[in-house]
Amino acid sequence: MKKLLILTFTFISFLSCTDSDQNMKDPFIGTWYKFSYQGKEVSDCEKKTTFNVEENGNISISSFEEYENKCIDDGTASGKWSKHNGNTYGITLTEDSSPSLRELTFKDNNNTFSFADNENGKTFTYTYKRK
Repeated sequence: MKKLLILTFTFISFLSCTDSDQNMKDPFIGTWYKFSYQGKEVSDCEKKTTFNVEENGNISISSFEEYENKCIDDGTASGKWSKHNGNTYGITLTEDSSPSLRELTFKDNNNTFSFADNENGKTFTYTYKRK
């Protein structure tokens, strides 16, 4: 009886650990919209810009920008994403051959992330929120 009780307890413990491990999703998975640029909230048009990050490694990015008081659909790009280490993620768009690496900073219980982009010696900060 004692062996059966120990065996049952061990089996239940194993199942509970396995279930919780399987339920843990990467915080990057989900649909995100552009919220701010350089610490300033973006226009309603730019908030239509989204990252759709799927669990299977696919990503699609739909971009919108305001031009002459009109909201312009700047197109959609697709590709693959991968986690490298820590909060560093790589995105390889279909037309690119190597990943663009970014370190994401997650906040608000993983419902917001920010990253910096360096262009011509200047740093630009973008913030996205979960939809």
